[in-house]
Amino acid sequence: MPGPARIPTALKLLEGNPGHQKLNLNEPKPSPIMPEYPKWLDTAARHEWKRCAPILFKLGLLVREDMAQFAMYCHNYSIVVQCAKMIKSARLITKDGKKLKGITAYLYEKNSQTIPELTAMNKAQQMCKAICADFGLNPSARGRMVLHENEEESDEDLD
Repeated sequence: MPGPARIPTALKLLEGNPGHQKLNLNEPKPSPIMPEYPKWLDTAARHEWKRCAPILFKLGLLVREDMAQFAMYCHNYSIVVQCAKMIKSARLITKDGKKLKGITAYLYEKNSQTIPELTAMNKAQQMCKAICADFGLNPSARGRMVLHENEEESDEDLD
């Protein structure tokens, strides 16, 4: 379908339904079961899973059926970390004998588009950013969210 991607109802509720559009309250609601991380995730991806998953689950933005999507985010996060480490550890020596480290060394003799680690890191960052938008994991999404401390109190105000 053309147009922007649909925002999940749970995320709209956290944001306070800023467009005041009718919410699809009949959408499928998976049972609230915390997903386990896939065993194929590497160490960095597992750390990111353990850091973010409990928070998203508590907000109602992550359930067992979302495991694959969230695992993709964690996997791409791990790729970014690995590429950054590879770039940081790179060393080149210039003609005047100075040592350059990290991205400076790469860019000194190469075009940034020909660096495989940088290209992989950029692609993984793009994937992370796209998936973060799905789960509300970016500053603009958090800025729109309105958390209700006690749902029972907010229901009474509507009567």
